[in-house]
Amino acid sequence: MATAVLPFLLDDVRFAVPLARVLEVVPRVTVTPIAGAPSWVPGAFAHRGELRAVIDLRARLALPSRAPSIDDHFVIARATRRTVALVVDRALPPLDLDDDALDATLRTADVRGAVTTAEGVVLLHDLDAVLSLADDALLDAGLALIKEGA
Repeated sequence: MATAVLPFLLDDVRFAVPLARVLEVVPRVTVTPIAGAPSWVPGAFAHRGELRAVIDLRARLALPSRAPSIDDHFVIARATRRTVALVVDRALPPLDLDDDALDATLRTADVRGAVTTAEGVVLLHDLDAVLSLADDALLDAGLALIKEGA
């Protein structure tokens, strides 16, 4: 069985999230800081009438930081408790990954495993591990303050 995924790049490393959970890919925009948010949540932005928390995957995954680029994308995706915007260098065309090819030995707190394709290794990002319950509560409080100030 195959799972459709949306791959994306962080430097030269290919990650992916399930395509069924992706709502949209949009160009990166300026964000409003969220009071009390974890360091890897630079802020929020209005997307189709809703405030979306932005997750800096570089910071979350302890990858080297870099300055924002006009070529960056936000991948708008549904996590367990909220829809978030993942900051990525570039979103790539969707592809199907063979479920049986998943190597779970490479599992980490944020990565479900890896699949080797003709183009190289794709790390499957675990959207549900991005925010803990405590992180989610902090975001709720910070987003409420932004809404009150609007």
